[in-house]
Amino acid sequence: MFDDIETARWGRLNYPGTGFLFYTGAANVTIDHNTLFNTGPAVYGDISANAGFVYRNNISPSNIGTADYQLCCSGVADNIDGIGGRGTTGNATVTLNTYFPGAVFVRNALAGGGHSTNWPADNFFPSTLDAVGFVNRTGGDYHLSAASPYKNAGTDGKDLGADIDALNAATACAVDGSCTPTLDLVETAVSNPPASAVWQSSFAVTDTTRNQGNATAGSSLTRYYLSATPSKTSGATLLTGARSVPDLGAGESSSGTVAAKIPSIKTGPYFLLACANDTRTVIESDYANNCAASTARVVVSAPDLVEAAVSNPPASAVRGASFSVTDTTGNPGNATAGPSVTRYYLSATPSKTSGATLLTGSRSVPALGPGQSSSGTAAVKIPSMKTGSYFLLACANDTRTVAEGNYANNCKASATRVRLR
Repeated sequence: MFDDIETARWGRLNYPGTGFLFYTGAANVTIDHNTLFNTGPAVYGDISANAGFVYRNNISPSNIGTADYQLCCSGVADNIDGIGGRGTTGNATVTLNTYFPGAVFVRNALAGGGHSTNWPADNFFPSTLDAVGFVNRTGGDYHLSAASPYKNAGTDGKDLGADIDALNAATACAVDGSCTPTLDLVETAVSNPPASAVWQSSFAVTDTTRNQGNATAGSSLTRYYLSATPSKTSGATLLTGARSVPDLGAGESSSGTVAAKIPSIKTGPYFLLACANDTRTVIESDYANNCAASTARVVVSAPDLVEAAVSNPPASAVRGASFSVTDTTGNPGNATAGPSVTRYYLSATPSKTSGATLLTGSRSVPALGPGQSSSGTAAVKIPSMKTGSYFLLACANDTRTVAEGNYANNCKASATRVRLR
């Protein structure tokens, strides 16, 4: 970050506020991710060529004017149009070919229109510095806003210009030489979840945790949630799976991928949240910024096994007797149900309560896709139990081997009752 680079402070005579001045052949120089506020050209070449030059992902003004550098040729004035060189200013390509042969000059924003002609491809020319889209240029906040056309536009997918978070962390104590160390762990990126998923399924999550404080943060734990909103609230559901984050110095980041498992939750659409330092083992200056949300949502679905029909029992029976039961198990849910077991009960009420008596005999039900059903007949035997009048109950997924969206609708009662003698 270069600010106030102007003649009155840094120049002499008619010497402008040049960003980077190359005089006698500096080789293999890379200038990457800088933000300049200067009154002269961002780059100026003189005397001899500078091989291996790379200039990319930078932001600077494209200043207009003239200057007498008084280096090799006192009294020779040049225009200062973004980049320049002795005798070549006004034509960016000629300047690069002459003083920076073979240069890589890409993804730079030169604000003010780019007054030189014949610029290399893949550069940007916002009309003014304000058109760059800083959060608050006059207030000194040189982050790029979310609406900036140059956000994430770098060759590396990052914002053009300086890494302001890293800069702030590195210089936080530089004004008076002392400050209170602050730690601030944030999530700067989280991958999108799959478009759809079912209960108890797992998927990969990739995220980046960053320490934007000014001191080293100890190891921490990043955890993951599904949330109906892009913010972590009391209604967010913690997923199984977490990522251990190592110590992070000021401005350092850690990225990684873990498998996260969805528990049994209400079906519907959810954002994926990654939350840094979620167990709060690191004492931070700000916990409110620890989570980041995915841009896309996952629709969580679940099976729902029900008994659609059950045959009536015999009118009367004795303890120890056997009879046949025919029933239909269906899946009206929106996800496939794995294999399950339907079991049968005698109950004094048409609902399954703690007083219902389990009969010997059951039916294996195959996997059922959404809307599918399975019918079958099983032989059941009445155990020793109290005499009386009972409904026959068929209960789908009675061993709960399948995680469902609703267990309350698993049983169905016969229309008639059996009198047990």
